[in-house]
Amino acid sequence: MTKDKKRKAAIREAARASGRRYTAVAREMAAAAPAVFQLGALLAECASLPPVRSDWSDCPPEYAPEAFESKLIGTIVPYGAVLELAGLLSGDGREARLTVESADPEYGAVVTCGRRRFWLLSQGNTWPLCEIPGCSHHPDHPTFTHCDEHLTRCGAIDLVNMAQAWSHDRSETRREDRANAGGSTEADVLVKAALATGWYDVVTEDILQGLFGDPDIFEDMYWDADECSKMRDARDREAARLRAVAEAEVRRLRSESDTCVGVSCFQGLRGWSGTRPVNLCPECAPPGKQPHPLTERLLNMWGLGQ
Repeated sequence: MTKDKKRKAAIREAARASGRRYTAVAREMAAAAPAVFQLGALLAECASLPPVRSDWSDCPPEYAPEAFESKLIGTIVPYGAVLELAGLLSGDGREARLTVESADPEYGAVVTCGRRRFWLLSQGNTWPLCEIPGCSHHPDHPTFTHCDEHLTRCGAIDLVNMAQAWSHDRSETRREDRANAGGSTEADVLVKAALATGWYDVVTEDILQGLFGDPDIFEDMYWDADECSKMRDARDREAARLRAVAEAEVRRLRSESDTCVGVSCFQGLRGWSGTRPVNLCPECAPPGKQPHPLTERLLNMWGLGQ
């Protein structure tokens, strides 16, 4: 169902429940919806509106960044925060569509662009925030879209994208010493989230391949036999370490609850699998072998998904 169809269905349901006319409910819901504006319009404000005096209690006036009164956002916004936002959205261009989630004269404003959320701080900079509405935490790594607390609420595609992007980024930063690319707590966080969603096997394999490469072509990647052996050992060590992280997380979760959370199911949980959510028994887990999330996304794009 498209967004427009969902909107119209919501209007019809509200009209039916209240007994009011469809057009009246539609006007009311449109007025209540957050205003949408383009990044270019905000940049135009930033370039044309004069500075105003701010009264931020956490920032003495002599250190306060220059700011302007944004009509689009509805509060005082530092020029620098808008410019940082433009940098973060450079891939979307001036046509990026923004909405205001919240605006506080004291602490700044939160704006959204699609699912992405940004905090325009009163100190003059901008932080990417977790994509869960209302969350004030920011992801621990630029390639993450959610904070640690909400990673388990990611879809499979989001988790796989993060695992691939993070592992390739870390591999690049450790290019001169790739054999020591493992051991990151950020990988641990991804693995724990994958356990909860049933994608441990896929996410772990993507992390290992991003960090060290495909073991089937190590001989082509590393011509030196010692280097090739070193990379194989490093990959095996990291695989064992991630497995240990997963097993420790399973023990922690089972100490809190060792029964299945499926609907009307209270079976005791024994063992675990990298292809099903750790808090579901085999009977309640999705049936059959699940396709790779990115394969599923491509099939949906081509209209071949289920």
